[in-house]
Amino acid sequence: MNYKLKLTSLAVLTAVSFQGCYFTTVDSTEIGVEKSGGVIADTPTKEGLAFNPNPLASLTIFNIKQKKLELSAKQAGAPDTADVLYDAPVVVLTNEQLQVPMDMTVLYKLTPEKAPSIMKQFGADGVWDDKLVISNMRSVSRSVIGTSDIDDLIAKRAEYEHKIVQGMNTIVGKYGVIVEQVMIRDIAIPTAIQDSVKRKLTAEQDSLRAKYDLEKAKQEAQIEIEKQKGVAEANKHLVSSLTPDLIEYKKLQIKQQEIDKWNGAYPTTVVNGAVTPLLSTK
Repeated sequence: MNYKLKLTSLAVLTAVSFQGCYFTTVDSTEIGVEKSGGVIADTPTKEGLAFNPNPLASLTIFNIKQKKLELSAKQAGAPDTADVLYDAPVVVLTNEQLQVPMDMTVLYKLTPEKAPSIMKQFGADGVWDDKLVISNMRSVSRSVIGTSDIDDLIAKRAEYEHKIVQGMNTIVGKYGVIVEQVMIRDIAIPTAIQDSVKRKLTAEQDSLRAKYDLEKAKQEAQIEIEKQKGVAEANKHLVSSLTPDLIEYKKLQIKQQEIDKWNGAYPTTVVNGAVTPLLSTK
C-alpha cells in the first residue's frame, strides 16, 4: 500500500468514525436516548453536553415539554412540529345513529425517565405520539361518548372531557405518558338538529327556573305564615295575662307618671283677653 492510499484509507476511516459518533447538546426541554450497535440504553441522557466516540452510537432526542395534539378537519394536513401534532377529528356514533366529527385538543407530556422504554416499544419522537396517543384518543373518545344522545354532547361537554382524560391516563400512564387536559372544541352536529337540541335545553332550563321560583314563593309564604302565627300567639299570651288587678295597677302607674311630670301649674283658658284658671282654688 503506497503513501497516498494509506492517507486515503485513514481519511475514510476518520470520516466514518466521526460520522457515527455524536457530539451534541441536550437542552433542558429535551432528553436523549442513546443507541449503540442496535442496543438502546436504559438510562436516558440528560441536559448538557453529550459525546460518544463510538462510530456505532447515535443519540435520539425526545421532547419532554408539554405537547399539543390538534384533532381537527381544518388542521389535519398541517405539518407537525416538535410541540404540536395535527390529525383528523374524532368521529363518534351517537345514540341517534349519527356519525358526529369532533374537533379536540389534547395536552400531554412524556416522563423523561420513560423515554428509553418508549423508544424500544413505539419508536422515536413523533412516531410514538401517533402509535400511543393519537390511536388511543380515538378509541377512548368513542368508548366514553359513543351511544350518547346529541343533547348530552352539548350539555355535558366538561363531563366527557374529564372522563376521556381518566380513560387515557389509565392506558398511556403505564408507559410514562401523562394526559393533562382534553378539550372538545367543536361538535359538527347538523344545524337543524343543533337548533332542535338548543330549543329543548332552553325549555328544560325555563321549566327548572319556574319550579325554582314556585318553591321560593312557597317558602316565603310559609315564612310569613309562621311570622303571623308568632304575632298572634304573642297577643294571645298578652291578653290571657291581663287580670283585673293588673289592669288597675297599670292605671295607677299611668296616673303616677302624670303626677311626676306635673310642674305645679293648673291648666288655663283665655276669655276676653284675660287668663282664667280652669280649676278653682276655692
